[in-house]
Amino acid sequence: MDAIKVRDWLTNPKSTFTEGRNLYNKFKSSPKLDGMLNSAPSFERGTIQFNILIGELNRIFRILQQRPAYEIKGMEVTGRLVNTKAITLGEPQTVNQRRAASMQVTNHNPSVDYNALPDEMKAKFDTIKELSKTIGGLKAVTVDKQASAVDRKDAADELCRKFDTRAALWKELDAWGKENPADLEGGNPEELSPEKKKAIKKKRDEINRSINNLIPKDEKKREIKIKRLEQEIAEIEANGNA
Repeated sequence: MDAIKVRDWLTNPKSTFTEGRNLYNKFKSSPKLDGMLNSAPSFERGTIQFNILIGELNRIFRILQQRPAYEIKGMEVTGRLVNTKAITLGEPQTVNQRRAASMQVTNHNPSVDYNALPDEMKAKFDTIKELSKTIGGLKAVTVDKQASAVDRKDAADELCRKFDTRAALWKELDAWGKENPADLEGGNPEELSPEKKKAIKKKRDEINRSINNLIPKDEKKREIKIKRLEQEIAEIEANGNA
């Protein structure tokens, strides 16, 4: 299923730009972004080009979701027409769907001196950052009424797995910090100022409110707003305390 391929790319923190661009080229409705997305062989996560690609594939995903996913249409069997019959997936929500509905996906990010971490802990911290990039997108799918019931359930399951993985990694980092306080002396010169942390939290809270609004007045405006806020957060984090 085309929508599943796009969803899998969006929810996989290890998806490459090239893979995503191939999907975009397959489903794009206009070549207006080709110049920007093809200006280099590939781009890293966090760049403007990668963020734009994520936004376009999110839009494409919603369009693909509008295709009927669980209707059996009339078909000819041994020379006669079988009546069209719809299958409704009205099962009660699963435990993970109920959990996802109440989940606050904003990342609780304690102060970490990245440069003081050993390689093993740096790898865990890098994984946390990648997980945080996809958790918000999964949350959006769980409440997207354009998505099929099956895809909403799958997204809730994946969201819970990634959320728990991220929480476990934070727990390991916190434990390491308590066992090695001397290695963290002096603080992190690249740590964001309290004002910037507050600004980021405010923007993430606004993103969560938009995602949790099940009946937005204008879906397109909501999408544009979320993309703008994510880009503003990325710029604040990229500039540090400059």
